[in-house]
Amino acid sequence: MSDALITFNRDGALRRLMNNETLLNRILEIFFSQAEERFSQIRQDIQLGRYTEARATAHGLKGSAGEVGAERLHRCLGDLEKALTDNSTQAEELYKVAVVEYQQFSQQARQPASN
Repeated sequence: MSDALITFNRDGALRRLMNNETLLNRILEIFFSQAEERFSQIRQDIQLGRYTEARATAHGLKGSAGEVGAERLHRCLGDLEKALTDNSTQAEELYKVAVVEYQQFSQQARQPASN
């Protein structure tokens, strides 16, 4: 099932927004304006062993990623959230995976839509 996930599901995001491309672009703008700060906060909290705080931030970012159609990022953040819940030593590695996926999503989402 995870193979069916795509980096940026523009069509799915547009469906949730009643095909309003302008609204999607505005929501993506807001998402990008907050995402890097949230990733930075997660990294800092993991480094300081503040797993509860990191998990809460990852959870919020996961929800936002799902809303903007970042399917693979949403999944990665869910994996990170679970690792943080379990105080797993995998949290740092999963964080790195999520950052790479964010970069890929960012690159795709910022390209002009092709019709």
